[in-house]
Amino acid sequence: MTMNDLTPTATIKQCDDRDASFMVRASYPHAGTDRVNGMGWVVKKLSVAKRLVTAIEAGAVLTSPTIETDVNCNTYVSASSQVLGRKMNADLKRLGY
Repeated sequence: MTMNDLTPTATIKQCDDRDASFMVRASYPHAGTDRVNGMGWVVKKLSVAKRLVTAIEAGAVLTSPTIETDVNCNTYVSASSQVLGRKMNADLKRLGY
């Protein structure tokens, strides 16, 4: 991997024991930016979370990544999301996942 590699990775973390929801978070560890964490989504089913991770890492979910600078002069990766949290299953099917 080289610096400014804008390929996302994704992780799943259980975020609530009561309703068994899962947080899927994208990150850009090889982008060379100040902030490596990107967007995150909360989903109710582990199977959907796993499909989302696969789609993120394949580059289907977060498109047109660019390195931006915030008001505190910290750099981060900004990308357009092709999925919505409330329609996650349908959006993943539309993307082929």
